[in-house]
Amino acid sequence: MRRIAAVVALSALMAGLLGAVAASAVAPSVSVSPTSVVLGHSVLVTGRHWPRQVRVELLIGPPQSEASHVAWVTTTNSGTLRKRLAIARRAATGRFVLLACRRSCRVKVQASFRVVAGFAGAAAVRARNG
Repeated sequence: MRRIAAVVALSALMAGLLGAVAASAVAPSVSVSPTSVVLGHSVLVTGRHWPRQVRVELLIGPPQSEASHVAWVTTTNSGTLRKRLAIARRAATGRFVLLACRRSCRVKVQASFRVVAGFAGAAAVRARNG
């Protein structure tokens, strides 16, 4: 009887530990700041909840299309990443998606941003971003 009680108690403990581990596992995330950028300026890509010391590929492309490789970044010991990306003066304007990929994009997260042109675009970005 004691043996059965011990097995039941151990099973309950293991189930609780597994539930706690599953609850603490948070999916990786990525963000782009600012979300509207003027041609010739840069965006800051940040990410959280990635595995420690792994390489993450950053790709950019229009929504619903193929994205192109722009950079590799290595995560920190705390699972964060940070990379500043310059937007060329002659880049296309419009909506874009940044993909952060690991393991040939089997692990993939995305963030959206907009590229705007020239001085009028800068005023619109300042008005939106405060």
